Amino acid sequence: MIKFKGLILTVLLFSCSSFAINVETLVLEKKDYGDIIEFRTGSSGSLEIPLSFLSGTKVSSIGGLVFLLKNKASFSVETVTARSTGFDNVDMSTWPEYLLGSKTNGEEPKGFIDDLLLSKEVVIDQNISPFSIKKFTTKEGIGYWGEGKSKSIIILVDKQNNNQVVVLYTNGMSSIEIKKLIINGVIK
Repeated sequence: MIKFKGLILTVLLFSCSSFAINVETLVLEKKDYGDIIEFRTGSSGSLEIPLSFLSGTKVSSIGGLVFLLKNKASFSVETVTARSTGFDNVDMSTWPEYLLGSKTNGEEPKGFIDDLLLSKEVVIDQNISPFSIKKFTTKEGIGYWGEGKSKSIIILVDKQNNNQVVVLYTNGMSSIEIKKLIINGVIK
């Protein structure tokens, strides 16, 4: 009986680990928040931020752009390339799917997949702890949003440039602020 229970537990654990995380699709409408400033996010794509929201914000460059908002919340923007991952010819459009757990295997190199699954465990699960994963259409392609209680990650994939992704980390921003400040600035 003990062997049978162990077998059932093993099958259940294996089954749970092989299922991908459910990704909710967001349908968003771009809103006009007045004058904007546009930031380039890698070799293609841009982020439009309402000027009114940036009042009192400090911007610095530390491996990417870091925005320190007057309410002590922050977000950063960086570009991750296939070369920087150590896999020069990999299609980076799958990068967010592995990192956020909606995909666990595929045709990409085993090392690429293993690195992302480890990063998911260490960075995403432990640091962000997303309670939902959302997907949305952007001006350039697809966006993914892993929303945690106090931190989030947003990953932007450009359909025309599959050798890079843009990654935004937020800290202390509400979902309303994230939608208004970041997501509205990348959708059509």
